[in-house]
Amino acid sequence: MWGQENSNVEVLINPVTKSWRNEVIDHVFIPVEAEMIKAIPLSSSSQVDTLIWPFNPSGHYSVKFGYKFLQDCAENSHAPAHESAFWKKVWSLKVPSKVKNFVWRACREALPTKKNLQRRKIVLSGICDLSKAEEEEYSHSLFFCFDVQVIWRLEWPWIAELQGHIVREIFSYAFEEKMDVALLAFMSWSVWNRRNQLHFKENACPLNHILPLTKERKREFQCLQPTTLRMQHRNHTRWKPPERDIYKVNYDGAIFEQQGKAGLDVVIRNSNGEVMASMSLLVQLPSTVAQVEAMAARKATEFALEIGFDEIILEGDSEIIYKDLLNIGSSLALHGHLIQDVKALVPLFSSICFSHVSRTVMTSFHSPLSFAALATTFSIVFICSFSLIEASNGGFSVDLIHRDSPNSPFYDPSETPSQRIAKALRRSINRVNHFKPTSSFSTNVDQADIISNGGEYLMKYSVGTPPVEILGIADTGSDLTWLQCKPCNDCYNQTAPIFDPKRSRTYKRVACDSSLCRSLAGSSCSGYAGSSCLYSVAYGDQSFSNGDLATDTLTLGSTKSRPLPLPKTILGCGHDNIGTFEAQGSGIVGLGRGAISLTSQLGSSIDGKFSYCLIPLTSQGKTTSKLNFGSNAVVSGSGVVSTPLVSGEYTTFYYLTLEAISVGRERIDLINPSESGNSEGNIIIDSGTTLTMLPSNLYPKFESAVKDKINLPTTDDPNGSLSLCYKSSSDEFTGPSITAHFTGADVNLSSRTTFVGVDKQVVCLAFVPVDSIGIFGNLAQSNLLVGYDVVKKSVSFKPTDCTKL
Repeated sequence: MWGQENSNVEVLINPVTKSWRNEVIDHVFIPVEAEMIKAIPLSSSSQVDTLIWPFNPSGHYSVKFGYKFLQDCAENSHAPAHESAFWKKVWSLKVPSKVKNFVWRACREALPTKKNLQRRKIVLSGICDLSKAEEEEYSHSLFFCFDVQVIWRLEWPWIAELQGHIVREIFSYAFEEKMDVALLAFMSWSVWNRRNQLHFKENACPLNHILPLTKERKREFQCLQPTTLRMQHRNHTRWKPPERDIYKVNYDGAIFEQQGKAGLDVVIRNSNGEVMASMSLLVQLPSTVAQVEAMAARKATEFALEIGFDEIILEGDSEIIYKDLLNIGSSLALHGHLIQDVKALVPLFSSICFSHVSRTVMTSFHSPLSFAALATTFSIVFICSFSLIEASNGGFSVDLIHRDSPNSPFYDPSETPSQRIAKALRRSINRVNHFKPTSSFSTNVDQADIISNGGEYLMKYSVGTPPVEILGIADTGSDLTWLQCKPCNDCYNQTAPIFDPKRSRTYKRVACDSSLCRSLAGSSCSGYAGSSCLYSVAYGDQSFSNGDLATDTLTLGSTKSRPLPLPKTILGCGHDNIGTFEAQGSGIVGLGRGAISLTSQLGSSIDGKFSYCLIPLTSQGKTTSKLNFGSNAVVSGSGVVSTPLVSGEYTTFYYLTLEAISVGRERIDLINPSESGNSEGNIIIDSGTTLTMLPSNLYPKFESAVKDKINLPTTDDPNGSLSLCYKSSSDEFTGPSITAHFTGADVNLSSRTTFVGVDKQVVCLAFVPVDSIGIFGNLAQSNLLVGYDVVKKSVSFKPTDCTKL
């Protein structure tokens, strides 16, 4: 083996990751052998190697399974079909096992007859003890010795005609003629038994009693056999939810033989039957179904620990795995090391028990994911889903505070409205690079070229038990929710108390070797055993946040009900946070489309729905915008239009398709959508960007059409941010109607949301050209109820006076 012919199997295994060294295996073995080796599931815990017999499901050697193995080898070596057919008939006889074994030995001439013993030099003479004349061959001792011929003539006179034939030929003839071969087998055993009794001078059964006794034995044996109608054992008639504060972890395996893959599926539910978490994993197809189920059980146990569920019922539909988990001893089956992996994790739980449920119940309630549709090896469908029974009908709302409103800690009363607008425009233009990540995105640091304090809306929430209030920037363009945490190795100044995870009873760091950590972009490990998962977020202005990926209770302050605790929420606990962060806030609230965003973690409990209604910048006052979840987020009634939510280059962002834009009755179509990305998903809808960014191939015609509709003198933007401005006050200005034509949805925009007053007598068009992907900004979304349905993959718009909600 590449100069290591005497190497052990251990050279093929990575001792750190406990996985196959694929590059070594592919280099050493031919492709077929390499794939077979890589499909063998390895143990994730330290276990001593054990010899097993792989041809018995239990792993133990027995004569029966040894013979079966030899029979399989014979069949695989192209033995004649009649050979295997004969032996199948022998082993299918309705007789006791000892009789089957006797017939098998007799037909294979493996009985200790005198002639056989003489050949083996055990006795000197091979002469029959009864006839005293003929050699005791197999057929002689059973059928043709003068001492037993009389009994055979009573029931089987045809046997006399086969004198000179071997035992196997006699049984073959009986099978072919459809005779009572079971009685023939019983009788042969009885004759041999009587022969042994006489040979060893024991009391032998009288010759005339042998036939009736043999028939009686046969009848008695068949009467004792169970009937074919058997009651089916059922563990459950329906899926049963666990008790309160206990979580049921259901696991299942699937086999995709054509693809050479196996699918592992895990779903965690609470006492209300609500899904708390689920995941799917595609692996190489191992050699047995039991291995697939054992791998699913192991993955379910690991997954429950990774996301913080430590009081569980582990339930599957494989009775073999269930019994092996309950067995105190070690299993020697091919999947035994996987069972030991599960048992090794048991001490890490506060409470764990094992349960078995029938497959019909599992398939009807478990609803496993379609593994065949998975495009990647690992997919977390939604990390956590919370019970919102405290909210009205599963819906609730929270306040969104614009950073420039009097309700915001960022509010500066000394600033003029124009100054606030100018800052918002600068933040908006700087934010555009957030949506065109540089090549550094492919490294282990999640790059976001955006000024670190560039969000527009703030959201209050609490973290920990007891809860500590946090004010974060709500951002539909980010996934990870993070905040500053003690100990602060190097942190920016924060006016509010910094969260101390040691004071929270529910805080738990995510393990470094967890599948969650491995699946998260920008995650890393410190390198020592048992270390926690680290996250890293960097911004274009050289600001960054580094810290631990963790879970804790996040509490949202609902506007119309008591606070809603969301246990085991995944968040980033930042210990190194350097840059242009502002002291009044702490981190980001991720509302993006990725798996770890807050909206994704809420998952099925909000039916994948959230919405917001943003009040115009000129109407801030003490009124706040609203962020709605679940049933509160439904957008319905007259005037509602909907457009598909499509996939784009990055999973975080919400992509729509802008087909055209109209100014009055003049429609401007996108000239060549491919210049600004694919024609589908060519614009991102974002709450954190003030301006609307149009693809550069559309903007010139759009601006020209706007100019044609406004008969006012133009002027320059004093801030240099916007290109089309007019001499007018905001109150007196009336611009043309503008309509954004998304696929299937024409969204009408008023001049109050498409033009912005940047100075006392200067009003500018709140659109700018961009060479990258377009952005539908929050100013244009003002006074629209905007609803996201990630399940149905749609975004809906409804004209609404957001100040009255």
